[in-house]
This record gives sequence, C-alpha cells and structure tokens, in this order.
Amino acid sequence: TALTRAQEEQRRSEARLAEAQRLSRTGSWVYNATTMRYLYWSDEGYRVWGFDPLQGLPSRENMWQRIHPDDRDRVWEEVQEALRQKRDVSSKFRILLPDGTIKYLEAANYHGFSSSGVLAEAVSTHIDVTERKRAEEALRESEYKLRQIIDTVPGFLWSSDPAGEPTHINQHMLDY
Repeated sequence: TALTRAQEEQRRSEARLAEAQRLSRTGSWVYNATTMRYLYWSDEGYRVWGFDPLQGLPSRENMWQRIHPDDRDRVWEEVQEALRQKRDVSSKFRILLPDGTIKYLEAANYHGFSSSGVLAEAVSTHIDVTERKRAEEALRESEYKLRQIIDTVPGFLWSSDPAGEPTHINQHMLDY
C-alpha cells in the first residue's frame, strides 16, 4: 500500500540521516521553550555529549553542566544576547564529560519565536571537532619545534617564496 511504502521510505530516510550524523560527528536536539523540555536528541547527540539514551532525554540543567566551566558563562551570554536580538547563534566551546574527557564542539542554534516574540523552540546542531582541534595543536607544536631548531642552527638559513621574497630567516642570520 502507499502508506506502507511511505513508512518504509521514512524509515530509510531516518536511517540515512542517523548515519550521516554519525559519520560527520554531528548531533542535534530540539528544545520546547514552552514546556522547558527537550523534545528530541539524536543518537549522535547522545554520543557527543556522553549521555545515555536509555536514561531518557537529558535535562537542560544536565546539558549546561556538561559545558566546560571556563566556557559556560561565555556561552550563556552568547545565547542570551541572541535571544534578546531574536536571532540564531553559533558558538565554539568545550564540554567536560563525567570521566574527565574534554571535547571541542561547534554548535549552531536556530531560535523559533511565537507571534508575540516569545521563544517557542530551539533547534541545535553540534559538531564534535575534537580530533581537528588536537591535530591543529599538534601541527602548531611541530611548527614551533621546527622553528626552534632552525633558529639555533649556527649557519645562515632562509627561505623565500617563488617571487624571491623571504618567508623565513633564522636568528643567526638576523643577528649577523
């Protein structure tokens, strides 16, 4: 029947979305501001934030407690300013899981307002960018170490771009 085919297509579509979220490490949730409760958390949202889906939907307080203490006030102010201006908000912050794990997230929140201008719902996506952040930190550290080595070589070292403009001169050459 048409209903059975539609239900099957919806199931496949939901499975594809869940797989895309898993692959991209992107979670999502929907919050109803009227009831002050979450209506939905994606499977990947639970994984990213470290909540157990068998425990049901997390509370707003539990979610805010997972935001790293050093980032919490800033994120709260960013959200409050967006709500005052009746706009969406994007933010970068860390979360701290109960086992001490720190994750880096990039989040985007859509805010839906009623006709009277009161917040009705919020929809969020949050991407776990921890691996990227760690790779960036490792690259910066590697560049710093290489720069230290180059600057301590007792000879004259420099590099230039294709036009012949210097891009780096070691300390020994600068001192000379």
